[in-house]
Amino acid sequence: MKEIKNASFHPYTSTAVLLPRLLLFLLLLVVSPSKTIAAESPIALPKCPDSCGGVPIPYPFGIGPNCFRSGFEVTCNATNNGTSVPYLGETIVLNVSLSLGQTRVKMPVSNQCYNSTTKSVDYFNWSYDLTDSPYRFYHEKNKFVVIGCGALGYLNFTNNHNYNYLGGCISGCDSSESLADGSVGLY
Repeated sequence: MKEIKNASFHPYTSTAVLLPRLLLFLLLLVVSPSKTIAAESPIALPKCPDSCGGVPIPYPFGIGPNCFRSGFEVTCNATNNGTSVPYLGETIVLNVSLSLGQTRVKMPVSNQCYNSTTKSVDYFNWSYDLTDSPYRFYHEKNKFVVIGCGALGYLNFTNNHNYNYLGGCISGCDSSESLADGSVGLY
């Protein structure tokens, strides 16, 4: 084997230096276009709004005619202060995540409160019908809370096979003397 004497290697042309740089360049070349394409890809159909009130509205959701898939129509309603709020039916949309397969919405609260002026109970009962819709309640993210004395709250689900699922909770208090206005206890 012939020995190389007095050989000099330029620090930028050595194989030990060039190979990692070449691999890094190729990796960047492969990764960069997909990020660029993803960043520039429209989230809505052409000529359709892609957000409402700062909330991105990606397809299959959409605002306006021919901008959404059936069951995914979002309306963009103006408020008194000039901002816009996205609605899915009568429910406010907080966030749409296609990657998680989740749509976060602001649901109303059912309540029954004693009105000391009228000396009667004011009722606001809430229901949401998901029959024939593409939506389901997500068991890991939803919270169901009952607050009050002698309060009962329940959820009733019926699936396509007419099987009924019922679940809920009840709260109680030892005595009304132990209660303080404005206090909440969750257990």
